[in-house]
Amino acid sequence: NSVFSWRFPVGNPDAWLARWAPHLRALFTRWAMLVWLCGVVWALAAALPHAREIGAELKAGLGTPRMMWIAALAWPLIKLLHELAHGLTARHFGAPVPEWGITLLMFMPVPYVEASAASALPQRHQRLTVAAAGIVVELGLAAAALGVVLAVQAGALRDAALVVFFIGALSTLLVNANPLMRFDGYHML
Repeated sequence: NSVFSWRFPVGNPDAWLARWAPHLRALFTRWAMLVWLCGVVWALAAALPHAREIGAELKAGLGTPRMMWIAALAWPLIKLLHELAHGLTARHFGAPVPEWGITLLMFMPVPYVEASAASALPQRHQRLTVAAAGIVVELGLAAAALGVVLAVQAGALRDAALVVFFIGALSTLLVNANPLMRFDGYHML
């Protein structure tokens, strides 16, 4: 814990994750990864012709109170899915996940799972998959949100999709995937 980060354990999710892991085996196949990759590439390709428009919309809207409220609601939900991905992936490979909870990170509630047991998994690709799981989920959410941005007119749904895209793509790539910070990119490296 530091001045800007306090952890509050909520419980032990291991039994719950172990119960769900067998039902989600299909997510850990090459076909699932191919579908994910096609979705991310499609969203990127579809958005490129609209990059200036989307960039201008983000620049104009992200600092507004409306977008800040949407971000304050979306960020913990996105991070919950991110952390569930780490936990389910660790359990898929047999690593225990003995704790989950809430971290107050600069006074913003962010879910966490304790998946450090994954570092003892025997195969490198297993450890890499556990570390990358959150990034994979967030980039998938960003791709889906980008699809929504391209499909709907201006309004609350489009604003929410822009926020999810921004959080899922930029914050994940700049912070979580950064190997110089002790987040997912560090553990992937």
